[in-house]
Amino acid sequence: MTQILCAMLPVLSARLYRTIETRPHNQLGGTLRGADVVVISPQAMATKNERLEALRKRANEIKAKIAAVEAMDKGRQRKDENRVKILVGAGVIADTEKHPETRAGVVSVLDRAITAPKDREFLKAKGWL
Repeated sequence: MTQILCAMLPVLSARLYRTIETRPHNQLGGTLRGADVVVISPQAMATKNERLEALRKRANEIKAKIAAVEAMDKGRQRKDENRVKILVGAGVIADTEKHPETRAGVVSVLDRAITAPKDREFLKAKGWL
């Protein structure tokens, strides 16, 4: 088995070639039969740390993508809410032009609901308050 692994080592990258060491299982106190155990050297630990860092980086990229999708969803919801407001407002205004009693109810609602002085002035100038 050691001969097979040693024959395969040149195929592996130079970094892995330097970091892999094989030992027969009986030197490690194991119970494997007819196989060698791969022991990871300190250089391989650096490789492990690099892999962990790469995985952390990938996790951060995924989190950023999730945040972007959530932001897009939030923006879409805001646009939908604004569209509803515009359509409802347009429908109510169209109805007030045909039915004066509807206008009185809308004016009453606006008088209760609109409290910002700037908005009240605007609606008064437009004839809604």
